[in-house]
Amino acid sequence: LAQYRAGRTPQASVVRIELERERAADELRRIESGRTPLLARINAQLGRDPSAPIDGGSALANFAVPPLDSLRARLHENASLAAAGSRTDAARSMAQLASRDQWPTLAVGADWIVTGDAEPPGVEGSGKDAVLVRAALRLPWPSGGRSSEADRQEALFVAARADEAQLALDLGADLEQAWFDFSEADRRIELLEESLVPSADLALSVTRSSVAAGESSVGDLIEIRRTRLDLALEFARVAAERANHVARLEFLVSSRFSSVEED
Repeated sequence: LAQYRAGRTPQASVVRIELERERAADELRRIESGRTPLLARINAQLGRDPSAPIDGGSALANFAVPPLDSLRARLHENASLAAAGSRTDAARSMAQLASRDQWPTLAVGADWIVTGDAEPPGVEGSGKDAVLVRAALRLPWPSGGRSSEADRQEALFVAARADEAQLALDLGADLEQAWFDFSEADRRIELLEESLVPSADLALSVTRSSVAAGESSVGDLIEIRRTRLDLALEFARVAAERANHVARLEFLVSSRFSSVEED
């Protein structure tokens, strides 16, 4: 406005700056308004009141994520896969029991009978303990019901085994996708930290000097400043995405990763 009053800046530059200011104010309002439903969703996952305060710190923790080969080897520790294995074992046992009911079974047992003192003592064998041995042969009655039950239990076992195998394949695919997403987020953060943000800081410093020397306009300074803030916002978003991908990997292998202390 001072340059416009002095006749050094056209009115179009002033309008451009005002539009940029309104756009930034609207984006800030949108981000601040979106905080309330996000907090409510987090509290819902924690089983708390939607308006309960959350103190998560000012920065996301960094974790030491194991290599992909190690995660693949630990995928069998997944809780859902372990539960599916237990269901398969139970179905196998039921199928085996139903199959045995179709065949004859032989039961053998023995009893030891204590008779006590001999009365009268002169009788031969009186007073000696007795041992009874018994055997029983069970012959199943031929019927279609037993065969149908055995077939049903076998079919349930086959289905449970197929479900377990499919779940293992799905979890393996989920692990590959989660690892790819984590790697991409990690690579993007490294690019922002080591290249994009430092370059934007350098360009911002140069533009400020250029504006002070009268070689650039305030609009140019606002433009590069907005680019720097966009990179800061992108860094925060990518860091949150990386944290979500780490949580997904932890869920898939049903274990927690150790945190890394950063400088």
